[in-house]
Parts: sequence; C-alpha cells; structure tokens
Amino acid sequence: VLDFPANTPETRRWMKRVIDESGCDHTLHYLNVPDEVCRARLHERNAAGGHQFSISDEQFEAISRHFVPPSADEGFRVREYSVD
Repeated sequence: VLDFPANTPETRRWMKRVIDESGCDHTLHYLNVPDEVCRARLHERNAAGGHQFSISDEQFEAISRHFVPPSADEGFRVREYSVD
C-alpha cells in the first residue's frame, strides 16, 4: 500500500488529529518489508490488471523515498507486518 499522506510524521500528525477529534478507534497498519518485496508485489498487482492504477518503479521510488517509519511518540496504535 502506498498511502503517500501517511509517509511522514508531519502528515500523520494531521491524520492523528482527525482520529482524535472524531473519537474513533484506529489502527495504523505498517508494512515493514524490504523495497524489493514491495516492488515485486507491485509488479504482480500490475500484471494481474485488477486495479485501475498501475505504478512504475520510478513512481515507487519517488513515493517511498519520503517514507519515515511510524514511531511510538506519534500516538498511533500500530500493527506491524514483516516478512520472515
């Protein structure tokens, strides 16, 4: 998942304010996997053709270079997924 607005602490602060003001429960799902795995999954999704949006390797690099992993001090309930 490439959710660009959730890539940086600054934009996640906005998301957290929305959550806090709404009083809704939340979970931030964090996919902590190597770029190679993400890229392979994107290629599979693109090849399957079941999604309207197809992303190139260049777009992946442009988006992912801004990513900062979530930290505990941001106040999210985080569920982390990784590749074993």
